[in-house]
Amino acid sequence: MERDCWALPEIGWPELRIHPLHLLDEEDFVLLQLWRASQGGLSGPGPLPEAGGLLDQPACVMACFDVMSAAEAAIKKAVRREHG
Repeated sequence: MERDCWALPEIGWPELRIHPLHLLDEEDFVLLQLWRASQGGLSGPGPLPEAGGLLDQPACVMACFDVMSAAEAAIKKAVRREHG
């Protein structure tokens, strides 16, 4: 990754000439916060955004969570491959 260039082919991002954070809006950051909270920590999964169980969650939110989880897994795999 060059200083003024970002590329994350692992998640389908082409070479970018701007920082990727400039591509996200407030709604994206809210979804990211919800996803991070749902990941939990050492004690297991965290809370879901809405009351109830998995099937009570909005489908679009759960689809976003799937995309974020897949992107995180791809990035972690690339980092492990790069750093051994």
